[in-house]
Amino acid sequence: MTGYRQAETALYRLYGAEGKLLYLGITCDLEQRWKLHADNQPWWHLVTRKVIEWHPDRATAAAHEKRLTVEERPLYNRFRVNQGEANRYDDTADLRRVTEWLGKRVSEMRPGFQIWTGDAAEACGVSRVTAGTAMRRFAAEDGRLEFLLHGRYVVRPERQQAA
Repeated sequence: MTGYRQAETALYRLYGAEGKLLYLGITCDLEQRWKLHADNQPWWHLVTRKVIEWHPDRATAAAHEKRLTVEERPLYNRFRVNQGEANRYDDTADLRRVTEWLGKRVSEMRPGFQIWTGDAAEACGVSRVTAGTAMRRFAAEDGRLEFLLHGRYVVRPERQQAA
């Protein structure tokens, strides 16, 4: 069995509207990496195009990644070599959109109805991490939602709603 360091490795670029390079990275498992980005990056919903180039091993891909990060300056790479921290995606408007959607939606739901972060993200056009953050805040501040597990919330009966 070949270790991941010797495995063929993808260098990928993620672009947003108007061709803006949002991020570049490397991985041996694109499907898993997309899932991790979708779950953890508030900018993921901005991705409109993915460009992939394959390298024979991780070391080769990593060398290209290091060079290209400096040359191409992707907007959301966490640390750019010799450039300090990357830009942080401002998700304030996205959080507001999810909170407003939740306020309307929860008012229409019967107690016990479940809402998933993925459903909120899709309905509001935001990333799952942003939807999850908004739902946690809404549950804590509003009291009509309760966290169950794995990104799932439930509408509380009125008698259990926080005061």
